[in-house]
Amino acid sequence: MDNIGSLCGSPAPAVARGETINYYLAGLAEHWLADVLEHTVFNLLKAKRLEVCRERLADTILVAADGTGLTSTTRPIAHSTTRHHGDGTLAYHAYVLLLSFVSPHGIILPFMREFVENGDDYEPEFQKQDCELKAQTKAFALLKKNHPMLRLTVLLDALSLNYDMMDMFRHYGWHFCISHAEDKVPGLRDQLAKKLAAGEFRTTVQEIPGKNGKTIQTYRAVDIKYAFGKGREPGAIAVPVTYVEMKRVILDDNNQEVESKKYSRVTSHVIKTPNQMVTFFEDIGCTRWVEENQGFNEMKNLGLNIEHAYGTKGEALKNHFTLQMIAFCIMQLAGKTNLIELVARDVNGGGNVSGSLRIIFKSLAATARAFLNNLKNQALRLLEDYSSWRIRWLTG
Repeated sequence: MDNIGSLCGSPAPAVARGETINYYLAGLAEHWLADVLEHTVFNLLKAKRLEVCRERLADTILVAADGTGLTSTTRPIAHSTTRHHGDGTLAYHAYVLLLSFVSPHGIILPFMREFVENGDDYEPEFQKQDCELKAQTKAFALLKKNHPMLRLTVLLDALSLNYDMMDMFRHYGWHFCISHAEDKVPGLRDQLAKKLAAGEFRTTVQEIPGKNGKTIQTYRAVDIKYAFGKGREPGAIAVPVTYVEMKRVILDDNNQEVESKKYSRVTSHVIKTPNQMVTFFEDIGCTRWVEENQGFNEMKNLGLNIEHAYGTKGEALKNHFTLQMIAFCIMQLAGKTNLIELVARDVNGGGNVSGSLRIIFKSLAATARAFLNNLKNQALRLLEDYSSWRIRWLTG
């Protein structure tokens, strides 16, 4: 309790009960904690601490956007959309779109979230494709408004393979990389088939030796004017894109195929040379999995349990989720940088942990949550100067 009091700046005689916390979070306007999350992560970006999330083709920062369900229950949840099931039951569905800075090395720092709600912007009945596309449009518009000079490459799944999304990114001056699904846009599929059959593509092959065999990666790139769907309407301007694919085949010592996988993307990046094809997939084309698979898996199964409905009244669910994202950022900094090494060095030199964390995150008691269990028996004092600290990401 002494540690909590020191980190909060006032005595803490007891830990608040869950009902008390939920009562407070239900009445707290959601933008306060959302601003803490965004401000904290963008402080790292402005301080050049997120260069590991920068790609080499156009020198932009990688942002992944993906949606996930938080909870579905027959108990009413404030603001949530609903689903009518075949058995007649009505389920309340909490769904969120998460925007995160990501790197090919597995680093993910969430900085903005958009909740799908039962309101003017969304239909009451939850439909994944419609709701997620609307959430993306709202979130990207807010991101552009808050950070107009930010240069990005946005990573999206095949759900976003449409003219409206590409045209929006062109208007914002951002690059995009969207997963390609053959049956998503029949016109695009047919045009690609014609160009590939006619040999109108660029290609290169990369052979990577391994301990027990080798990996062969074959790349192909095709330039296309995207004018499908709403792109066919009068006045619409086709979006120049590149379809790029990589087929990865793993062979054993006897040249027998062990594994084969194909990755295909539609992107606004210019990809003309063999080196650009390789760099695209090293930096961009295979990076969205960091949020979609690794990130949400860690959030759901490694302690945060984001699928649990911690609070359902007022703004409680939103505020709980935002606190979890702040904690997740701290977990990333603690586990994937040399932060703990710096804290230990500072403490051994006469410093203390709470002061160190305050300077790095500049964000109140929320920063302490992920570390309190390890600080119960430590005496805390405040230091003043941490200007020499330089954290680095562990990308090995």
